[in-house]
Amino acid sequence: MSKPLVLAADASEELRRAIRHYEDERPGLGVELADLVEKVFHGLASGTLRPVTVPGLPLELGVRRVLLDRFPFAIIHADEPDAIHIVAVAHLRRRPGYWLSRLPARKQR
Repeated sequence: MSKPLVLAADASEELRRAIRHYEDERPGLGVELADLVEKVFHGLASGTLRPVTVPGLPLELGVRRVLLDRFPFAIIHADEPDAIHIVAVAHLRRRPGYWLSRLPARKQR
């Protein structure tokens, strides 16, 4: 069972900034982040990755996250019938929940 991924523009920009930051910090580190995120995206699309719920959100919203190894980020996504919508590449130590307004309208509280 494979679903297409839809990457929100804001999430794409967050990912670009994070990759640039880590690449500036140490050459090759940004590429490692990009590779890891690509693997997570593939796992989500193919259904082989098991995301976890987001603390504080009702289960029925269907909003999940995948915590990245080695990097303080989570891939926040909403599983819809037609696609998996990536709403944020969220830094875990900054502005919790800032991405809630990006959820599809029927998933917002």
